[in-house]
Amino acid sequence: MPIVPKRPPKPPSDYSNVKELEQISANARRLGDLEYAQLAEKRIAELLGNVSPALKKDFDRVMEVYESFLSEKNERATRATRTWQKVNRDGIRQAMISLVNRKDDAVGFVELVAHGGLNDTFEAIIVKHAAEFPTDVVEAARARIARYGRR
Repeated sequence: MPIVPKRPPKPPSDYSNVKELEQISANARRLGDLEYAQLAEKRIAELLGNVSPALKKDFDRVMEVYESFLSEKNERATRATRTWQKVNRDGIRQAMISLVNRKDDAVGFVELVAHGGLNDTFEAIIVKHAAEFPTDVVEAARARIARYGRR
């Protein structure tokens, strides 16, 4: 009879922190509990808005660039706390959609573009992965890029 590893007291569906779930998945795989690891990974996908791996990779890259920019600007390690809170609450796709659909241009977007980071914005990711977003969101992203690309 196989030994079943002891699981955490609550199921992955009760967690809402992606980092915790990634650790839970890694631990479950290390202990050989593939079923629990898959449940954790499924919950991660739900929290992230079920985005494609390519979109997730581009999102992670842009967040790394943005946090690096913030850290340099503030002369200390700085996380994009509000953006991460939005992502943890709404998922990657919905967070990006709501930021791109803002009537005003986000301060972070404006500052990043001013330092040559137009390709490192959510707008650029949305245009690149247009098939994963509603048409009106893609058009809003294109319009903002065009507006700032002419400067």
